[in-house]
Amino acid sequence: MKAQLYLMGDGDDIREHIEFYLLNSDLNALTSFSKNLTKAITVIMEFAVSRMDAEVIYAGGDEIFFRIDKDRYNRTFIEEMISIFQKITSNTISFGVGESVEAAFLNMRRAKALGRGEIVEWGVKKRTNHYTFSLRLRDRINI
Repeated sequence: MKAQLYLMGDGDDIREHIEFYLLNSDLNALTSFSKNLTKAITVIMEFAVSRMDAEVIYAGGDEIFFRIDKDRYNRTFIEEMISIFQKITSNTISFGVGESVEAAFLNMRRAKALGRGEIVEWGVKKRTNHYTFSLRLRDRINI
C-alpha cells in the first residue's frame, strides 16, 4: 500500500458570518452565503479529485476532508484551493496535512490558530525525511 496523506480544510470565521446574519434576521444574505459555501466546497472537492486523485471522505458545510497518495501531494494545489474558496465565498479556508487522521486534524487546528488561509504540514515526512512547517509558521517562530 502506498504512503498516504490526509488533508482537512475548514472555513475561517464562518460561524461569525452565520451568527451575524441570524442576529440581523438577514435570511436572504444567509441563504446566499450558504449557497456560496456549498458551491465552494463542491468546486474544491472536484479540484482535489481531478488534480490529486483524492478520495473524499467528508465534504459539507465549510469543511472538506480527503486522503491522497503521498506522491500526489502538491502544496501549490492546496494554495489554489484556498484561492478558489476565497473567490467564491469572500472567506478563507485553512488546511492541515498529516500522515494520520489525528495529525491532519491537529495541523488544521494549528493552521486556524495561526490566522486565515493557512496550511500546516508539520510532521509530514518529505522524500528527504526532513520535517516541514508551513512557511508562515516557520517565519513566525524564527526557525
